[in-house]
Amino acid sequence: MSMRRLLLVLVLLAGCVIGADRGAAWLAARLVATRVQSTEHLAQRPRVLVHGTPFLPQVVRGRYQAVEVWALDLRPEPLPVAEVDATLTGVRLPLGDVLRRSVSQVDADSVRARVMLRYGDLNTYLAGRNLSVAAAGPSLRVTGTARVLGRDFSAAAVSDVAVRDGQVVVTAHRIETGNSLADAALSAAADARRLDFTVRLGSLPFGLRLTDVRVQPDGLVLTADARAVVVNTG
Repeated sequence: MSMRRLLLVLVLLAGCVIGADRGAAWLAARLVATRVQSTEHLAQRPRVLVHGTPFLPQVVRGRYQAVEVWALDLRPEPLPVAEVDATLTGVRLPLGDVLRRSVSQVDADSVRARVMLRYGDLNTYLAGRNLSVAAAGPSLRVTGTARVLGRDFSAAAVSDVAVRDGQVVVTAHRIETGNSLADAALSAAADARRLDFTVRLGSLPFGLRLTDVRVQPDGLVLTADARAVVVNTG
């Protein structure tokens, strides 16, 4: 065989291997997406990306370095979640399930995720308390009413946001009414707590538990994690 033909054969073989590699990654990703959508009762199939190359050895072993899952527009009561971007590490998906194109269970050693809450959804959630929120740099601005000396004032609070015991806790540290005397009185008054609130999210995918929160211009970005995750037929 001439050198030219040998090189052509090698190129074709390499192309077949790469094609099979990518095809295996696509199939594994699709199987995981279908299982996650079914188990977590998602309205639309999440986008799934299998990390790490080459893929074929991972498929054969049935163990994947990392699998990233994007799920949009989740509706856990009482508050919608705009987006969950989760990375599962140490994922186990048996080769037999891949070959049969049927997954009964997906296991992962751990999950770390970014959870987005939009201000529009938060404001709908808070409408019953006549509160609304917006970003104020690293803090949250909460607008509503507060009472001092038996009188209600329209007020805004510059508030701290934290995660405590798996809940989002918003606490005013400065009250603003446009009246300096009222501001000082409200900031010190127990009734200024009317501008504080707590959000307990509904069930998140993979049993995620909130660990941290940051204020962003378009919403609250939460960090969440979970360990020893099992996604099965439920």
